[in-house]
Amino acid sequence: MNNFGIVRLESLRLKNFKNIINGDIYFSEKKKVERGDINEDDFSSILGIYGQNGSGKTSCLDALRLLQTILSGVNISPFYGEFINTDSNNMSIGADFLIKRDGVYYYAQYDISINAKPSINKSGVKRIDLEIESEKLSYYKIDNQKKKNNIFSYTKKDGVSKAFLSK
Repeated sequence: MNNFGIVRLESLRLKNFKNIINGDIYFSEKKKVERGDINEDDFSSILGIYGQNGSGKTSCLDALRLLQTILSGVNISPFYGEFINTDSNNMSIGADFLIKRDGVYYYAQYDISINAKPSINKSGVKRIDLEIESEKLSYYKIDNQKKKNNIFSYTKKDGVSKAFLSK
């Protein structure tokens, strides 16, 4: 039995990310996944992103790069503070994944909200520090029940970190 799984990005949700105030991008037919009508071909399709200038193609790629950084466990560089919309002090990214492992299909959802904290370093240079305001990872097995399971949920409120891990 193969211990490796296949993961496919299904959708991306952005809020206050660069010039995108609130936007959703679907990389496949969402209703098909909701119906559980999934087959091997759903993991072999090719995706292209196209649109007019200024429509958000580069923002989508930047969001994917930030998401890759976060999911790799690498510290979030202050560089990403430049991605927060100028009219806001936070941004959020959500991503949905279709996963196949040992012939079983799962749907995973990841959401993260990041705040910008302007500060001045010892040299008097203004910088932007980033902190995670909230983060959540959940999944469900694609079957008739669709019982959602939370893997991880974190919220920082009033300077107090509140996290929970299920067993």
